[in-house]
Amino acid sequence: MRWQLQEAKMKFSGLVKRAAREGPQIVTVHGRPAAVVLSADDYTALASRKPSFTKFLLSGRPWREDGLDAIGHRLNLVIRNAADFADLGVPITNPFEPGAST
Repeated sequence: MRWQLQEAKMKFSGLVKRAAREGPQIVTVHGRPAAVVLSADDYTALASRKPSFTKFLLSGRPWREDGLDAIGHRLNLVIRNAADFADLGVPITNPFEPGAST
């Protein structure tokens, strides 16, 4: 159900009860949706669906081999270009080389 903000303020207790009984309630301002009132159970169910960042990354499509090659090529270009600044006295290391310290 939709509630105008003024009505939602006056009948907030009823709004909360209705959200628990019937599901999410939309509050509008000037006729446009501005907020949604959820029951605590609906909110908990919604918030618990969030996967970990690792699971999110692993759930995507696998990378194509040529995509990985392109990334490796760009990393090498960046690292080679960084070597141009060696005369500034800043040590340049490649963190992707075996044995590199992190």
